[in-house]
Amino acid sequence: SCLVAFCLVSIITASSVTAIALAASDYGNKESEIGFATVAVNVVEGTFEANHRNINVSDQVFQKEIIETNSVSTTQIIFLDETVLTMGPETRLILDELVFDRNATEGKVVMTALKGLFTFVSGSLPSESYQINTPTSIIGMRGTKVDVFVARNGATTVILRSGAIDVRNLQGVERQVNTVGL
Repeated sequence: SCLVAFCLVSIITASSVTAIALAASDYGNKESEIGFATVAVNVVEGTFEANHRNINVSDQVFQKEIIETNSVSTTQIIFLDETVLTMGPETRLILDELVFDRNATEGKVVMTALKGLFTFVSGSLPSESYQINTPTSIIGMRGTKVDVFVARNGATTVILRSGAIDVRNLQGVERQVNTVGL
């Protein structure tokens, strides 16, 4: 039932939220701001360098920040390129890199999903600009919405919701997935 609720929150909020620029905080710096939280249910924690904080709705998130939810928490983050990331309970993620210029036609979004359940909807960058790393795989996006589950042992399950993805395991075996629901 938590998974169903998480997916419903993801669908409802992803369709109704757009990215906006917000003022900088003392946490991180203006240059490393890459998005903001649109949903923060219960305790959502951010760690940037040696600093820890609770993330609330409208709080900025930063490149290299670790975002974590506990067993009763969820969050949704909108990135500068309008990528939507929804995180379920007991989830941990590193926001590795976001390079985005509204006037350019290229950029890059890289994140590392360490554990938990995620829904990822790619934004306005070219589809090959997105990459999700997990302990056991690398997921390349191509105009995509995916659900990703990373178990505590690192085992990764990816379900394609739209678009296409390339999934590569640690041994270098790559598989292209373009069938929705697979």
